[in-house]
Amino acid sequence: MELGEALFQYLSNHSDLKEKIGDRIYPIMMPQNAKLPVIIYSQISTRRSHALQKDTGFVSQTIQFSCHGKSYKEAVALSKTLRKILQNFSGTMGDLTIQGVLLIGEVTLSQGTTTNYRTDQFIISTDYEFQYIED
Repeated sequence: MELGEALFQYLSNHSDLKEKIGDRIYPIMMPQNAKLPVIIYSQISTRRSHALQKDTGFVSQTIQFSCHGKSYKEAVALSKTLRKILQNFSGTMGDLTIQGVLLIGEVTLSQGTTTNYRTDQFIISTDYEFQYIED
């Protein structure tokens, strides 16, 4: 099982997230006209550790999560819920044994620019590093 599939299963069945967003967790991009709030996730990078004789099987994968809300407060609350679920997690996700999850970065975004003050969507984007052994 790929990490993205395991993450989707794990997060979409987590009661704290279900309460806030239902099943609105999407890979890579948000569907057009999706109801907010939502979480979008995408793979940023994957590093596989190597040894002289063979691959070790150790994988360090960075996944970016974008928490979209109708207000800044809603986006922050969703990001905080996600952080409580993922930060320092170790255990089973799908058929993967996750050895550790580390929050490595966070940024606040909006749909507006310095000259266009759209405030219909706010985004908190966070990057997490997942460490696990690949079969």
